[in-house]
Amino acid sequence: MLRFHHILILVVLAFSGCGGSGNPTTTNMPAAPVPPAPPTSADPWFGTAGNVLLSENTTNDTDGVQDFIWIGFNSQTEWQKFLANQKTGPVRVGGVNVPTTKNSVNFYFDPNTTTSDNGGILELQTLIDFLKQNPSAKSGLGIWLVFGKIEQIR
Repeated sequence: MLRFHHILILVVLAFSGCGGSGNPTTTNMPAAPVPPAPPTSADPWFGTAGNVLLSENTTNDTDGVQDFIWIGFNSQTEWQKFLANQKTGPVRVGGVNVPTTKNSVNFYFDPNTTTSDNGGILELQTLIDFLKQNPSAKSGLGIWLVFGKIEQIR
């Protein structure tokens, strides 16, 4: 025969959701990706002419983690070219990649080398995930251009 305290334990467990939130629709849901804060002049990827935040879209994500990267431009000419390119279709942005441990993608583009295009040379194009896994990788022409969705322009 069950004793009162056994029944009480069963009742408590039934109403508590066994230690969870009790709401199955919120249990084990992945957190929404959070973009990094805009760069400041203290960040090596900060551009004096302008900065753009790119994210991966689902077709460019290979590791299941949506990545974001701020890309800075120090050249006013290249910044104006980027602003024009982003209005006319998909844009690729990049430059010389520099390994770092100070952001979530393990690299940044040197703002003195950043550029953009709307098609470009295939040998220069890659994915954020490739450089995240291989931050020291070098292209045959010395720069990489990455695909991405423009999230913010500053």
